[in-house]
Amino acid sequence: MLSIVLTIVSAILMHIGVRNTQKRNRIKLVAASTALLLIGFSVSTLPGGIWSSMYTLMALFFVTCMLTPWFTLFWSLRRGT
Repeated sequence: MLSIVLTIVSAILMHIGVRNTQKRNRIKLVAASTALLLIGFSVSTLPGGIWSSMYTLMALFFVTCMLTPWFTLFWSLRRGT
C-alpha cells in the first residue's frame, strides 16, 4: 500500500514540476518525484516478485500522469478560472 501511495504522489509531483514551476524548482520537484518513485519500488510488497510489482507501479505512475492534467482542467473549470 505504501508503494502505491508513493507512486501516486510521485506522479502528482512530476505533473506539478513539469507544468507549474520555474526552472530551479522544476529540477527539485522532478528529482523528488524520481526519488519517491524509486523508494516506492524498493518498499513494494506486491505479490509476484520485483518485476510484476515494477510493471504494476509503472503502469499506475503513467496512468496517474495521464489523468492529472484532466483533474486540473476540471478543477479550474469548476472554480471558474
